[in-house]
Amino acid sequence: MAIEEEIDSLKRKKVWEIVDRPSNRRIIDRRWVFPIKGNSKGQLDHFKARYVAKGFPQVQGVDYEEIFAPVALFDSFSLLLAIAAAKMWKPRQLDIKTAFLYCTLDEEVYLQLPEGRRTEGRVARLRRAIYGLQQALRQWYQRLVTFLQPYSFQSSTFDPCVLINQCGNLFVAVYVDDITIFGAEDSQTEATLALLKSEFKVKDMGLLNWLLGMQIEYHRDSISISQRAFINRVLARFTMSNCNPVSTPIHTGQLLSQDTPNDASVRSTICQGMIGSLMYLVTGSQPDLAYTITYLSQFNTHPCETHFRAAKTVLRYCNRFIPV
Repeated sequence: MAIEEEIDSLKRKKVWEIVDRPSNRRIIDRRWVFPIKGNSKGQLDHFKARYVAKGFPQVQGVDYEEIFAPVALFDSFSLLLAIAAAKMWKPRQLDIKTAFLYCTLDEEVYLQLPEGRRTEGRVARLRRAIYGLQQALRQWYQRLVTFLQPYSFQSSTFDPCVLINQCGNLFVAVYVDDITIFGAEDSQTEATLALLKSEFKVKDMGLLNWLLGMQIEYHRDSISISQRAFINRVLARFTMSNCNPVSTPIHTGQLLSQDTPNDASVRSTICQGMIGSLMYLVTGSQPDLAYTITYLSQFNTHPCETHFRAAKTVLRYCNRFIPV
C-alpha cells in the first residue's frame, strides 16, 4: 500500500521521464526506504515508503552545485516554545507530503527505474528532486521560502529555517518537511494554513505535541517538554529499565581521575554511546545534566569501572522522571 502511494505520487508529479541510457553520464542507484512515524507517546503511528536516490556518488559541479539542510536549531525551537508559553499560543504542526517532489532540478540527473518497471537500456531522467539527492534538501527549502516571501515571510537572522511574518507575531519553523506554525489562534494563522494547503499536499497534525523526540504538553499558563520515550529507549538499551532512581546525576563531592590503576577497564564504545545518548537529553529537555555530562566526557577515551558507574548514575537520575 505505502509503495503504491509513493509510485502514484512520483507519477502524478511527473518526477521523471524515461529516456535512453546516456553513455557519458553517471546513473544514480536507488533503493526503497520504509520509515516508521511515531506519535507523542513514542508509539507506532503509521508506515511510509520512500523511493530514494543513493546520492553519495554525485559530484559537486557536475550533478549539483550547493547543498543545505533545512533543519531548525534546537535552540530556535526552545525560543519559539518560550514565546508560545508567554503569549499562551498553541503551535500547529504540519507534514508536507512528498515535499521534495515539488522542486524542479536545474542539473541533468539520471536514476535507475524501480523494480518491475525497468526496460533494458532505459533510465529515468529526473525533472524534480527526489529523496537522497544531494541538492534535494536545498531545493525544497528554496521552493518553500520563495513561495512564502510574497506573503510577508522572511528568513530570520538567527536561524534561516525560522520564517517570521512582518507582523512579528507569526513564525514558521522548518525541519525538512515538517512545518510548525507558532502564532495566535486567529485569522492570520488560519490564512497561513490555508495558503500552505493551497500549494502543497499537507497533513494537518493539529496541535504540536511531538517535536524532535520531545513530548509537548500544554497547561493553563505554561508549556512543558519531556523526552520520556527517548529516556525509556536509552534505559532499555543499557539494560537499566528497572534501575533504582537517584536524586542527583552525580554523587556529591565525587572526584574522578584518568589515573585509576586498580580499576578494570571498560570498552570505550559502551561509555561513549551512553554519554552520547545523554548529550541529546542535554540539548533537548534536561540542561541540568550539562555539567555532569561535560565532566564525564573527559574520560571517554580510556574509561574504567568507576567512570562507567558514574555514567550509570546519570541514567538512574533520568529514571526518576519515568512514571510508574
